[in-house]
Amino acid sequence: MAKIIEAMKAGIKAVADSREPGEYSAGGAKIICPHCENTMFKLHGPFNLQQWGDFPTYIEATLTCLKCGLIQWLGKRPTRL
Repeated sequence: MAKIIEAMKAGIKAVADSREPGEYSAGGAKIICPHCENTMFKLHGPFNLQQWGDFPTYIEATLTCLKCGLIQWLGKRPTRL
C-alpha cells in the first residue's frame, strides 16, 4: 500500500511541476518572447475554440510570457526544456 501512495504522490508532483513556469522549445528552436525577449513562460491548454472563419478550432497550448504577458498560441504542444 505504501508503494501505491508513493507512486500517486510522484504522479501528482509531476502534474504540478508540468504547470510551473519554465522554458520551452517548439520546432527545434527555443521559444523567446518576440516583444521583450524573455524566455520564461506559463503553459496553458489545450483549448477547443468555436469556429472563427478560417481560424483553427483547436489550440494545443498557449504560452504566457511572465515578463510582459504576451500570449503565444501554438498548434502543437511545446517541449519543456
